[in-house]
Amino acid sequence: MDTHLIYSGDKASNYDDNAAFEKGNRLLHRHWLEDILHFLDFIPARFIELGCGTGFFTETIYRCFPGISGQLIDGAPEMLDRAKAKLEDGQRKTEWLLSRFEEIDFSKLAAQVDLVFSCLAIHHLKDADKAILYRNIHRHLQPGGMFILFDLFRTEDDYTNALLEHIACRDIQRKLKAMMGLDDLDVEIEELKLASIISNDRREKAREGDQESLLSDTLRMLQEAGFRKIIPTAQENRFISLIALP
Repeated sequence: MDTHLIYSGDKASNYDDNAAFEKGNRLLHRHWLEDILHFLDFIPARFIELGCGTGFFTETIYRCFPGISGQLIDGAPEMLDRAKAKLEDGQRKTEWLLSRFEEIDFSKLAAQVDLVFSCLAIHHLKDADKAILYRNIHRHLQPGGMFILFDLFRTEDDYTNALLEHIACRDIQRKLKAMMGLDDLDVEIEELKLASIISNDRREKAREGDQESLLSDTLRMLQEAGFRKIIPTAQENRFISLIALP
């Protein structure tokens, strides 16, 4: 996964705007994270974010816990630059690491943290690399800590995958039509036809090197990494929220 090439130039500068159309209900996902964080019965001191991107979700963590220290990791320098512009205000305790996940030197990270969070990043890895990453995450979590994973997953049967793809792309189509003021107009624009949106969605996922795991395989890998409890908390078509407890 060469995130430097994938998320550079316009892709980085327009990421948040494009994500509002392509990545589901981003505000809802941020509420999911906030609700999970408010469930904690302690105030976390340190967290690691794997794939901080532009800092869209990072802001929520700092808002919930203003005194927390964060180690923010991303493989794309331009995405880190955008996150820094958003988050570096002299008050938030942040450390920045530019690294592909496969190349993270975990010995340089905090030995024990209370939270690890990742959204829409780990699905770029091969399963073997995911398994290694999950083991490293488990080793760096305090007893009583939490790994929060928001990501895309596949299911075991083609029918379900096709249905979830259809629902996700209908959502994209609806948002695009609303943006263009075409909600109630019977206008046939090739780019707005569902078949075109599905085709474009598949091209983008291939270009970004998406390698979504089966949800069942992910649960197994997390268990094998040492997590004693894995809780699916929410789902929006292909996008699923998981909590793993060490």
